[in-house]
Amino acid sequence: MTKEIIHSYLENQLEPDKMKEVAAFLQTNDGVRLLEEMMDLYWDGEFETVESSTLQKVEGPLKNYVELTKKEERIRHINVRAWLGIAASVFLSIFIGYQYFMQPEELIQKTVTDVIVKGTTKGQKSTVHLKDGSVVMLNSEATIRFPKYFSDTARVIFLEGEAFFEVAEDKSRPFTVIANGVSTTALGTSFNIRSYDETCKISLATGRVTVHSNSSLKNYFLEPGEAVRFDKRGGEPQMTVFNNDKDFLWTKGIILFDDNSFDEVLDKLKRWYNVDFHIKNQQSTKEYTGKFQNASLEHILKSMSFTLGFEFFIHEKQVTIIFDH
Repeated sequence: MTKEIIHSYLENQLEPDKMKEVAAFLQTNDGVRLLEEMMDLYWDGEFETVESSTLQKVEGPLKNYVELTKKEERIRHINVRAWLGIAASVFLSIFIGYQYFMQPEELIQKTVTDVIVKGTTKGQKSTVHLKDGSVVMLNSEATIRFPKYFSDTARVIFLEGEAFFEVAEDKSRPFTVIANGVSTTALGTSFNIRSYDETCKISLATGRVTVHSNSSLKNYFLEPGEAVRFDKRGGEPQMTVFNNDKDFLWTKGIILFDDNSFDEVLDKLKRWYNVDFHIKNQQSTKEYTGKFQNASLEHILKSMSFTLGFEFFIHEKQVTIIFDH
């Protein structure tokens, strides 16, 4: 492998098969050393940290990975040598991820043998222990698909619904979750992905992740306490700051309503308790706030009824709510 080939890789001038070969080479010790030598040539010296203006000198497919997250015009410092290894790993992980999981189901089955599917229904939650040591907590109506054996260069999972990931560290094999056309990549960290309907929200608990959407060339670098939300129906992704004590409560059996509309409350209860609601004489437009841990549906509805003014009746999986006139 020569510096000229690496340069062509950085310029995105190679055939797809060659791109994959070079990306794999960059995961090796020889690849990292060669890339470091090239960076020394690009910047004509060694830098412990670099500013965003210096990072603009990097061209080609890796350029996207040095785009800094714009949050209140904060400039982040990135350790060049550490970043290069992560960037190359992320590129390969996304390449493999899209190759495997962004295809129709029948093609996936032909490309990846022994695909494992784990899922939950309404009212269920489940914890999945992966062979690499990672742990996935599935919320209600969530499904993950992944190969029985991860490759030597990447760990890729496809998600529908909501799940919390505790990723075992493995610097040689980035961990990528693809949900609703959005890929989230980490080496070892913990994060939550909520991907129902047309939206996808990634919230980072620990470590650092890179998030990329099919609909945008920009990549988002999250730090703990940050989240990004994508909507397939259009609009710019939204970067937000969240409270760890709120976003991950479902993993502890806690259901939280935080100024939610009545419809939002019902949607969450449907999924959480696997019930259907029948509403009569609805008049309330009030928002509801409440927090319940391992509570029964009857207990929650009784608490809500005092605030919103309704009666309710539960018969098996059917719930009737009658608002006061």
